[in-house]
Amino acid sequence: MATIPATASASQLVDRDGRNVRIAVNESGEAMVSYTKGAVTKHVLVWGAVNALPPTRGKRQVKFQLDYSGNRAKGFAGSCGRYDGPAVPYLVVACKALDGSYWAVQEWPQPLPDLGYTPEVVRDLVEL
Repeated sequence: MATIPATASASQLVDRDGRNVRIAVNESGEAMVSYTKGAVTKHVLVWGAVNALPPTRGKRQVKFQLDYSGNRAKGFAGSCGRYDGPAVPYLVVACKALDGSYWAVQEWPQPLPDLGYTPEVVRDLVEL
């Protein structure tokens, strides 16, 4: 799961295999990403990465700051409007914040090993 504001080119891994993903953004430009992993609900505060650049050799990239503690989730006052931005690949959930910024969560597929087979299929082929 990666969280990105669509007006910037920033993205960052937050977690893997999250379900029931939600986003809320406050007036300070912080996003609360809430999701379920297993039987546990998690809340990650995400901020920063303003004016991110596409990856360029020799230029330092800005990064999101992530707070996994969940301490701010209870009093977090944020919302998100209907997403009307550009198409986003592997989109899970997206929204438009009150300041006009776009926020999105993507779930990228795990790369497959050589030949595109899953490890189980490769093991079964080798055992034949």
